[in-house]
Parts: sequence; C-alpha cells; structure tokens
Amino acid sequence: VIVHSDFGRRYLEELGTRTPVFVVPHPVVEKPGALAAARTRAAELRARLRGARLVVAPGDVNPTKLHGAILAALARLPDDVRLVIVGRRAPGYDIGRLVERHGVRDRAEVALDVADTEFLAWLEAADVVVDLRHPHRGEVSGSLARAMQVGRATVVSATGTSLDLPDDAVVRVPAGRVDPETLRVTLLGLLDDPERRRRVGDTAAAHVRALVDTDATAHAYEEAILATRELVLDPARAVMARWARS
Repeated sequence: VIVHSDFGRRYLEELGTRTPVFVVPHPVVEKPGALAAARTRAAELRARLRGARLVVAPGDVNPTKLHGAILAALARLPDDVRLVIVGRRAPGYDIGRLVERHGVRDRAEVALDVADTEFLAWLEAADVVVDLRHPHRGEVSGSLARAMQVGRATVVSATGTSLDLPDDAVVRVPAGRVDPETLRVTLLGLLDDPERRRRVGDTAAAHVRALVDTDATAHAYEEAILATRELVLDPARAVMARWARS
C-alpha cells in the first residue's frame, strides 16, 4: 500500500493491516513555467484589490472546507480584508447562499471551476491562505501543497496529514469545527504581521524545494516498487500464505 503521509501509515497500522505500507511524499505539482505565469496574473488580481488584504480559501468547494467558519471570521475582520473562495464546484453545495447568510457579499468573491493558472494565481496573490478540513479522511491536500510551493503562510486544521508537516511551515488551528473567533484571531495575527507571514511562507517553500532537490517522491516510489517486486517473485510467498490461512 502506498500512502502520502505518516498519518495514513499510522491509520492503516491501527487497522491491523499486514500489507507493507510505503510513505511517498505528495509530488510537487507545479513547474517553474506555471509559477511564472501565475505570478504575472497574480499582479493583475492584486491591482483589483486596491490595497486590500487578501485571504484565499482554495480547493474543492464543499462542506468539509468549513467555509461557514471562514465567512463568520471575515465578518469580524477589518473592512480592508477580502476573501476569495476558489476551487471546483461541489454538486448541491450552495456557497453563494452561505456568503449571503454571513452578510459579506461585498467582501467575498467566489471563483468556481477556474483554469489551473487562475487557481494558482489566486494563491500567488494571497496574503494568507486558509485550508481547513473537517471531517478529515486521511487525504493529502493538493491546494495546500501548491500554497506551500508558492510560499504562502497557510492556516490549516490541526488534524490528519497536516500534522506531518513541519510545525513552522504552516499555522494550525484546533481540529474539528473551528470557532470563528479563534480563526479571526489567527488570521488577523498573520495579516498584521508581514514578517511572520514571510517566515512561515519561506519555510513552507523551502520544505517543498527540498522534496524537489532530493527527488524524494521518485525515490520513495522506487523503493515501494522494488519491494513489491521482491514479494511477488518470492516462490515461497504463496505457499506460506496458504499455510497461514489453514
């Protein structure tokens, strides 16, 4: 079994799996050309803000991303803070109605099913990214991987695979349905402290660069493939398995 985090490995071990489990780091998604194009587009997006501070909530737009808490926190943040929710549309999830319910229509923008370059550009344009998750099902976040790659300070839920990341590469809020006031304080602390944002973002980007420089994902796949081949080629394996079942 191949998983993308130690969390996944621990979960399978707790279930009592007897199958070898290999942890393969989430592949680094974006190429330098895509990052350069996103930076150009991000400058255009920032110009539209006219000096406002930007929080971006990326990823699949569905109930697990806790948009209600994010919008409630936005309503209590200073008027110069804007929010963009960007990602793939989830059938039956009315994010527009949620924005209306929290009374922040003039400060929140929803961008659904945008092109990959536009999605990455919003991450590049952000002052802070917020990528919450509840319930967590052991998945690894591609939007978080991209936010870290572009060096953005990202607020995450303290659960699941986010716990495998370096402590200083993300900013964690309590797991579960986070209290909007806790989220407001966390976001404002980052928005008011550019130096802290830079430190967290730089650490996140360095973490991703290390994966690239060491070919960590490729080497981990190689190890998993070779180990699996050894199991398949072992002539005694099938016989021992039959004996064990007996």
